[in-house]
Amino acid sequence: MKEVIWQRLKRACLSAAQLRRIDTIALSYLDHRLRREFWSMSRYAVFRDRQPFWDAIKTIASTGTSPKREKAGWLLAAKSGIAIQRRVNLEFFRAKFDPDYRPLLDLYAVPVV
Repeated sequence: MKEVIWQRLKRACLSAAQLRRIDTIALSYLDHRLRREFWSMSRYAVFRDRQPFWDAIKTIASTGTSPKREKAGWLLAAKSGIAIQRRVNLEFFRAKFDPDYRPLLDLYAVPVV
């Protein structure tokens, strides 16, 4: 359901206050476990391309080491046009079948090919 909402928000005509609220909601996704709607939110964020949102993402991606930083890096990679969902899913898939492999998920620190 949340995926559909993110998709439909692309077509909605929103006020500045509503856009700020949606940016806040999108930033809160960085604090939660990774779920399917994260990818819909990332496509929405790339579509809207609001500078205050991306400034906050860059700040988060450049500080500390945490899952929040990793997800911010994924959003920055998605903004640059990289098929990030596929890359992350492949990392998880490989880790599932190779017990000695540790998934490389911090894509902000490592150049994405």
